[in-house]
Amino acid sequence: MTTTDIEKIATNKIEEEILKNSDCLSPYINSNDKTPLWDGNIFVYSGENKTNDLYEGKIDVQIKGRKVKQFKKTNTFSIEVETLKGYQKEVKGTLLFVVDFKTIDDIKYFIVIYYL
Repeated sequence: MTTTDIEKIATNKIEEEILKNSDCLSPYINSNDKTPLWDGNIFVYSGENKTNDLYEGKIDVQIKGRKVKQFKKTNTFSIEVETLKGYQKEVKGTLLFVVDFKTIDDIKYFIVIYYL
């Protein structure tokens, strides 16, 4: 499995969870993008119609996917200092997702999502 495949699985899972669990959020997340620091945004609306007049703002997101052999109760993820400095420049902050998954029988994905 390539790093591009892993990133697509992670970004698709985050989009799926956002759409499944909130009527007021819209994900705009790219997989395999080359933009600095962020993979996309989550747009926030004050109502489920998600029209321009209900737009409240956006949250910058970064998604990291990893294929693992075992899930952990607590987890760590290393980020370069320069990347953290870039996140710090955004006044509203950045939402970081780490998506760990493992396969069983090379078919089924079991996924754990961590966020900060």
